[in-house]
Parts: sequence; C-alpha cells; structure tokens
Amino acid sequence: ESKGIIRRIDELGRIVIPREYRKANGIDLGDPVEICAYDSGVIKIKKVNRGDGLIKTSSAILKILCDSYSISAILTDGKNYIDGFGKRKGDFVSKEVDGIVSNLLQSRSSAVLSSDKAEFVLDGEKAIVRPIIKNGDLCGGVVVIADDSVCEVETLVEFCTNVLSHLAQSY
Repeated sequence: ESKGIIRRIDELGRIVIPREYRKANGIDLGDPVEICAYDSGVIKIKKVNRGDGLIKTSSAILKILCDSYSISAILTDGKNYIDGFGKRKGDFVSKEVDGIVSNLLQSRSSAVLSSDKAEFVLDGEKAIVRPIIKNGDLCGGVVVIADDSVCEVETLVEFCTNVLSHLAQSY
C-alpha cells in the first residue's frame, strides 16, 4: 500500500500535483501530461515525452541536411538538446537549452547568430535558431551551425524554414 499525499478536488474539478512530485519527475508548468483512468479506480498521471516523437520524425531529414552541407544540426525539445548530427553535436546533446537559444524558442523567434551574440558559436561560424511550432504550440527547435565557408547563410535559412515546416507537419 502506498503512502501518498491527499488532495481535494476544487470546484472546477482540478487537483494540484504536489511540488515535490513535479520536481522529482521533471514536470514543469506547461508540460503535457497523460491522465489514464482504470476500472479499478486507479488514476495514473504520466509526463508525456514529446522529444521521442520529435526525434523520430526529424532524424532522417536532419541527417540529410548535415551530410549535404557539412554542417551540424542540433534538435531541442525546448528544454534540452535531445539529438544532433554533424561534428558539433557532442557539444550540445544531453545538455540544457539556456541563454539566447532558450529566449528565442520561448518567444517563438528565429535568428542568425554569430560569435559576438552567442558564446557557443565559434569564430567563423554562424548559427541559425528556428523554433518548431505546430498548432501554435512550441514543439522544440533546431540549431544549425555552419562554417562561413560552407554555404550562404541565406540559403541555409531558407532550407531550414522548409525543413522545419515539414517537421512540424509530420510531428
């Protein structure tokens, strides 16, 4: 028998998930959760990991992008860098999204960054940050990092826009 915390349902049918449970399970404000009710009377609340679907739908496309242009593309679920391709992926994957990238994604904005604007951009590189938005919701984003000599930044921005549009529809 489990020893849980007892909560009352309010007049709108809501309950509060205790802070210590949310913290222990990595559930933040705005995170999606799945609620399942069983015939036995048990109600289960489970955090939904949107990153799994995002990785599945984007991996092949991002790999082609990186192989074709010899660039790095890093995928984020909005909170963490969850997958990547290219030589710079190891600098990001499994780390928390912070700073300018987080601000851009949360504001649903895109930008081309150089080393004077973002510390992760090395000299001679440009980074393109693009959010992935579906039905008005932020699903994640992609950070594309390219050496200036690889190709025109404008070409990459246009290509990224098309790729991300496809990702949002597939996800």
